[in-house]
Formats: sequence, C-alpha cells, structure tokens
Amino acid sequence: MAQKEETLFQNRVQNYLKAKKWKYIKVQQIALIADPDLVVCVGGRYVELELKASIKSRVEKLQVHKLSLTNKGGGYGLLVYPENWDAVKIFLGNLSKRKLKRQEVEECLKLPILN
Repeated sequence: MAQKEETLFQNRVQNYLKAKKWKYIKVQQIALIADPDLVVCVGGRYVELELKASIKSRVEKLQVHKLSLTNKGGGYGLLVYPENWDAVKIFLGNLSKRKLKRQEVEECLKLPILN
C-alpha cells in the first residue's frame, strides 16, 4: 500500500532531523487532537512542527491555536509544508546556532509567525 503524501513528507523531515542529530519526538495522533506532528529540540530551544502534505492542505483552527500558544510561550510553533521546507531548514539551522528574535524568525522564513 502506498504511503500518503503527508507520511512521505514526515519521513523526509525526520530523516533530516536525524542527520542533524537533533532530538525529536513523533507525537502519536490516535488520542491527541490538534497536537503537532513533531516536537524538536534545536539548540536547546523548543520547536513544534505541524506537517502538512501541501500548502493547500486543511489546517484546523485548533492546530493554529495550539501553535500560537507555543509561540506566545517562547517556543516556536510552525506550520511546515513541502513548499516552505527549505526555508524552515534554514530557520532551524540558524536557531541551532543562536537565539533569534521574532523579527529575525519572520525574516528567515519569509512567512508570518502565528501570533
């Protein structure tokens, strides 16, 4: 049976995180509603990644809300698509080197961070 696009993308992201030797946890989606797909420690910083198969994929309001709470709490909650994956990799690489200010995060990703 062929894997879904989101699963293929998730495998790609996990392989990248493993190659960088960044600790991550894959959140099981069976009982948890709207929790991120991956929780990652990058340079000692807390990052949540909500992975989607494409930029056209549906994003639930509760997912946006939970990522927003992460950002307000000082962590980094990101919606990640194949279309912005290269920008996210740059952001994570910069984050691993030093703590970025919110303005620098937005500049790095060229995308608005959820408030």
